Amino acid sequence: MGSVTYGYGYGYGYGDGEFWKQFCASHPLARGKKNVVPAVWRSSKDGLPYNGGRLSTPTKAGDVHEATGPLRAYCGEGQLHATHNPERWRGEKWFLVLMHEPVVFGDNKMWSLKRTILCEI
Repeated sequence: MGSVTYGYGYGYGYGDGEFWKQFCASHPLARGKKNVVPAVWRSSKDGLPYNGGRLSTPTKAGDVHEATGPLRAYCGEGQLHATHNPERWRGEKWFLVLMHEPVVFGDNKMWSLKRTILCEI
């Protein structure tokens, strides 16, 4: 399945992820972190998982979520997800996150065993 791009090509790096990489590199919670992939995670209005998964407390900037695995390229317990296509997912809050390698990529989401919450967007 291919991706669809809309617009006229303006935006200075929006489509290739360069904007997000630069934003994350300048964010205080992201400075010095290597081997991470910037992405978006959506939650309920209370900051809890909306698209599956479980957390015991509402999400906020600075949180680090960790999972036990195994890491695989499909949904299931024991791993965390995020996306570069947040409009395809449900949720009322959007968070900019860092997915720590190793990261497995699917059609419109990615999975990792560690996710750092940078900020609500």
